[in-house]
Amino acid sequence: MEEYYILKCLAVLMMVISLARAIGYACTKIGQPRIIGEMVSGIILGPTVFGYVFPEIHSWFFTSDVKSSLYLMSNLGLSLYMFLIGNEFQTNNLTKKVIRNSAVLTTSGFFLPLMLGIVLALILQDQLMPAGANLAYFAAFLGICLSTTAFPMIARVLHERGLYNTETGKIMILSGSMMDVVGWILLALMTTLLKANTITGGIVTFMGVFTLVSILYFCIKPLLNKLISSKENKINQNTFALVLVLILFCSAATDFIGMHSIFGGFILGMMMPNDNQFVYLLKEKMHDFTVVFFLPIFFTYSGINTTITPFNSTNALMLTFIILFAFGSKYLTVSLTSRTLGYSWRESSKIGALMNSRGLIELIVLNVGLTYGIISQDLFNMFVWMAIVTTALAMPIYNMSERIALPKVARKVS
Repeated sequence: MEEYYILKCLAVLMMVISLARAIGYACTKIGQPRIIGEMVSGIILGPTVFGYVFPEIHSWFFTSDVKSSLYLMSNLGLSLYMFLIGNEFQTNNLTKKVIRNSAVLTTSGFFLPLMLGIVLALILQDQLMPAGANLAYFAAFLGICLSTTAFPMIARVLHERGLYNTETGKIMILSGSMMDVVGWILLALMTTLLKANTITGGIVTFMGVFTLVSILYFCIKPLLNKLISSKENKINQNTFALVLVLILFCSAATDFIGMHSIFGGFILGMMMPNDNQFVYLLKEKMHDFTVVFFLPIFFTYSGINTTITPFNSTNALMLTFIILFAFGSKYLTVSLTSRTLGYSWRESSKIGALMNSRGLIELIVLNVGLTYGIISQDLFNMFVWMAIVTTALAMPIYNMSERIALPKVARKVS
């Protein structure tokens, strides 16, 4: 163990949490979501700013042992957060109209950007695809990157605006969550095949996942239902400890069978009983500590892996092209689809603006891609900036859509 290891870790954690809260708070004062500040704070603590201005101090704090600790804590935090995301996916009290419109919005808002991402991969393969990488995986991964949406941010904005339980709010929540679910499934399939490296290995991994899901659904979920009913929806320390152990078990199991550990938390979250009171109490215990402590660690670990790509004219044009391509593939697609469903141009633009934000979900996807060597460091850097820009544009476009009178077309809402 290196000298002053504990001191360095604790000092880094103090910097991480303090800076994330400070910049996050500053962002809320200018109408941006807190997560933008948290994403930026991670980059500031990385080699892009801190390491560039004070290289010796940065290297003293962010040693290999400290980075390893941050990596472990960030993955633990992501498992907890993905559990909350999976737990958030509830399908209660949905009308046929909400389900139908959500299905249409999910299909167009996910699969068209997915196809456009494949086109983008073909354009970028000569410049930014890692040497020796598989073009099919590279293209599919970029498609997933363009298709993801910041479902947690959508939920937070709708809560703040009092729109969570409106018809439009329910459609956005359901379609946004479904886009992320489909994206995680495709990403899990891809990483499984990559890690197995053979069709036989992939089949073994899929069987392992099937076994895990079966155990959770047929054994763990009924036991949790009985436990919840016996406790009258109260979560004591023993129940909470049981949930934490299950999250750790599922994360370890998915890592063992060949998937990324974060998928374990997500799968368990989706398998939890659909009891609103239980979900609320569980989130109340887990959410704040996960968001305040663990997520900034993940942003910092991502920031450590993000460097300033030399912005010559070629790279600057390429980054601009990626941002415009990502913006058009999601915002325009979702907005036009919403309009065909009968919503006004104003409502359609607001839906498109929120769906176009990528936020934390994009960073998680990008880190998985970098870990498995699907994307290059330069492309990782550019897509991090793309995620920040598209997320930062969400609220200005949303607010502008509320204020500006858009063209009116007489059309009956279906």
